[in-house]
Amino acid sequence: MLDAYEYTKYHGLVKEQDYSSLYIGRKENCKDTTGKERISNSDDKEEDSITVDRMKELVAVQPVGVAMHSN
Repeated sequence: MLDAYEYTKYHGLVKEQDYSSLYIGRKENCKDTTGKERISNSDDKEEDSITVDRMKELVAVQPVGVAMHSN
């Protein structure tokens, strides 16, 4: 998951409406998005054992990604 955040920090993501058609599965190639506005994250932090109150604080400020480890 951290690799994905690292990628978006340097390469960004294109908004869904900037694609010319809806991408469904792997039936077609990705559309060319050269020159389209990209949204990038500016930072990523990993927090372990996060509480509900802390999560509320974070979500109030910016989008949050969540991953769970299991053994």
